[in-house]
This record gives sequence, C-alpha cells and structure tokens, in this order.
Amino acid sequence: MRRGLIAAFALTTMITLAPTALAQDDTGPILKPTKPPAKATPTILVICDLACSLNLDGQAKGSLDAGGSKKLTVSLGQHLVDATTQDGLDKVDQEVTLKAAGQTIVRLQLQLVRDARLKAEQDARDKAAREQQQKNIAVQAQQGKAFFDQKQYAQAQPLLTSACNGGNMDSCAMLGLLYASGQGVAQDYAQAVALTRKACDSGNAEGCTNLGLLYESGRGVTKDLSQARTFFERGCNGGNMRSCSALGVLYQNGQGGPQDPQRAVTLQQKACNGGLANACNALGIHYLNGTGVPRNETQAGTIFSQTCNAGFMPACDNLGVLYEGGRGVAQNYAQARTLFEKVCTAGDMLGCNHLGMIYQNGSGVRRDVKRARELYTQACDKGLQVACDNLRKLR
Repeated sequence: MRRGLIAAFALTTMITLAPTALAQDDTGPILKPTKPPAKATPTILVICDLACSLNLDGQAKGSLDAGGSKKLTVSLGQHLVDATTQDGLDKVDQEVTLKAAGQTIVRLQLQLVRDARLKAEQDARDKAAREQQQKNIAVQAQQGKAFFDQKQYAQAQPLLTSACNGGNMDSCAMLGLLYASGQGVAQDYAQAVALTRKACDSGNAEGCTNLGLLYESGRGVTKDLSQARTFFERGCNGGNMRSCSALGVLYQNGQGGPQDPQRAVTLQQKACNGGLANACNALGIHYLNGTGVPRNETQAGTIFSQTCNAGFMPACDNLGVLYEGGRGVAQNYAQARTLFEKVCTAGDMLGCNHLGMIYQNGSGVRRDVKRARELYTQACDKGLQVACDNLRKLR
C-alpha cells in the first residue's frame, strides 16, 4: 500500500509540474538582448590622378594606379596625406582636419605638380641656352673687334656678321662701317645704312653717329643735314663724343638747322671733356676766333698745347701757327718750325705746307725756296689744295 502511494505521488508531482511548464510557454519565446548600433568611424578616401605611392602621417599606405582611390580609417584630428609619383620626382601633400565621423575625400593632383616641374626645368634649359648663346655672341663680337682694330677686315667681317645677327649692336655698327668703306667686303652703302640704322634703333650710340655721318655725306641716303643733326643728337645723348663734336660743327655753321655758336661751344666742350682730341682742337679754334665765346688766344694756346701733347697733330699745327704769329704766346719761330716738322713727319700735310711757308719766307731760318717747293709738292701730291696753290705761286 505504501509503495502505491509513493508511485501515486510521483505521478501527481509530474502531472502538477507539467501545467506549470505549459503555462510558461504560453507567454511566447524568450527574446535575446539586441546589440547596440555600430559606432561610425572617420575615414579618408584618397584619390591620386597619377600612379603614386601613398603615405598617411608618415606611414606608407601602399600604391594607387592613376585615377585610383583608397579608403583609410583614421581618428579625429589633423592628418597629413602625401603622395609621390612612382618615379619619385613629384610629390604633393595635403593636411586634413577631421572634426566628425564620416568620409572625407582628398584628391591629390600630382599632374599639376609634374607640369610645373617640367615647365621650370624647360625654362631653366632655355635660360642656360640663351646665356650660352649670349656668351658665344660676345666672344664673336670681341674677336671681330680685335680683327677690326688690327685692320684685318676680311677676318673681322664674318665674326661681326654672326654677332650682329645674334643681337650685338656694337657689331652691327662696326659692320656698317666696313660696308660704307668697302673694307673686307664689297662697298655697299645701302647695307651700311641698314646696319647702322638697326644699331641706332636699338639704342646704340655708335650706330646713330655713323648713320648721322651717312646722312651728312649723302652716302646710301639722300643728303639731309637735318636728319644728320637728329642722329648726332641721339648719339651724343647716348654718350658718343664723336656725335657731340659733329653736332657742334653743324650748330657752328648753321647746317641742318639754326646757327648757334654757343650751343656749338657747349657740345665741343662736352666732347673734349669726354676725351675726344678733335673736339678739344675745335674748342681751341672757338677761343681763337671768338665764336660762341669771347676771343681768348691765350686760352686757345693752352688748349692746343694740351691737345698736342696728347698726340693730336692738327692741334700741334695750330699751336705752331700761334708761335709763328705770336698770338696768345710769345712769338717763337724756332718753336713753330719744330711743331710744323713734327706734324709733317707724322703725315699731316698741313704741317708740311706751313713748314714750306717758313722756308719760303725765311721765318727764323735762312730762306730756302727749294726746300719750300719740296714741302709744297709733298703736300700737294697728297691732295692738299692750299699747298698746290702755294706751289703754283712759288713757280
């Protein structure tokens, strides 16, 4: 009986528990806890226009093809993104500041950097080539001038031509002289005018001077003393003393414009101060004759003496005339004869003519008509008309 009760209890217990379990199932399935949403992180999407090697904050991040992109996960804050072309010649970097999560696009323009580099390199090559060309031109100009100064005009011509074509205006002006004189080249006044004008138009004072001389003489152009004045003015303003002196002569004589002796003196003084002996001689003549300045034969003698000592024979001849006539200096026939002999020996026929007059007149020497005739003949044969006249009168 007891065993039966125990069995019945166990069954009862089982039966009792079963409804409890069934009651729990009636509420539906038990839900698992859900995960919180993933937190967004900041990223940088890097795009390179050329194939490149990528770095982020100094750390290598691989390579990209041209036009390719790469996403990089980063933290908030400031970052440095840089890319270098595969040949290592071009690099670009960009600072990026991230203040919030999300994707930031960074485009690295390497092509612009490459183009700028290539242009700079080409500019540098072009500059070096130009500088070398200018050096070559300068050497040609220097060599051409050296041959010109040595009167080796045929050797000077090709060098001056090359230098002139290369833009050396001194060479153009010098080459123009060769064509005007027919030295080293066939004489060609039209070419001489073209070359000197080219030089003058480029601001070359020597070219302006030579062009003024061509207009003054009517070689290669219609003679035009007004134009000659214009070009002499430009040459003088550019520092060419020959232009200043030539312009002074035109003002003195009233050629190509109004006569202005005072302006003439100013110009000759400027040229004389600039070291042009011919201008100093002309200035002395102004003082001797009192044109443009008060007459002052003593001042004239001083100028002639200084210019003679510098080796300018016409000034020596003028000084001899002063000693012969006692003008501005004490009369001294011996000194006059010494000066005339010096001038004649140097090849200036004015000195020979004046020396002939000394012997013809017996000024400070025994009169010697034969010697006078020899000197007049020498000067006449060289084309000095006044000597030819004196020779004719002597006969």
